[in-house]
Amino acid sequence: MTANDFLGPLKDATRREVGGVQVDVVRTGNSRVKRVVYPAGFRWSKDMRPVVGGALCQHAHVGFLATGKLGIQYADGTQEEYTAPQVVAIAPATTAG
Repeated sequence: MTANDFLGPLKDATRREVGGVQVDVVRTGNSRVKRVVYPAGFRWSKDMRPVVGGALCQHAHVGFLATGKLGIQYADGTQEEYTAPQVVAIAPATTAG
C-alpha cells in the first residue's frame, strides 16, 4: 500500500474543500468519520484563519497521521510535532503549520 492509496475516493463520502484542505465525510450510524488531507506547506495562520476567523483553531482533533509531518503550537507557546505513522490528539486553541 502506498500513500496514494489513502487518497482515493471513499464510498458514500461527501467532499468539500475549506481553506485548501480536502475534507471527506462518511456518516456511520449517528456518527461521522472525516478524512482530512492538508496540502504541502499548509499553515493554519495563513490558509485557514482567513476562512474561519479568530487567532487559533477552536476544535479538538483526534486522528491518524498517515503521511508527512504535522507541527502545532498552542496558545501558551507549547509546540508539538507529529511524524507519520502516528495517532494525533490535539486540544483546541492551536495553530498548525
